[in-house]
Amino acid sequence: MDECHRAPIAAAGALPLLVALLRSAHSVAPGIASIALVEFAKDTDLTQPIVDAGAVPALVALLRVGTDVGKSRSACAIAWLSVEASRHTLVLAEGALPPLVALLRSGTEK
Repeated sequence: MDECHRAPIAAAGALPLLVALLRSAHSVAPGIASIALVEFAKDTDLTQPIVDAGAVPALVALLRVGTDVGKSRSACAIAWLSVEASRHTLVLAEGALPPLVALLRSGTEK
């Protein structure tokens, strides 16, 4: 996604919709949503709106039970959201550390 498109797409209401897709029971939707959230999280102006939309608990849940794509992209999104030290406590409080360590130990198929 081009940098110039991130903010307008987010302003149009995409972030809460992507977070909702993270929680979808559909087998593919959460992984695709996590890929999109990685792109949005690269924009430091959008990281707080992503957090405000409830992405962190949904990303942590996907780390635990998602597909390989969902797990790896969730880890990437959490990393981008954690660039600011002020979010470390939130990420840890949501329980991200155990599934991140598990992912490091086991990896994914890809």
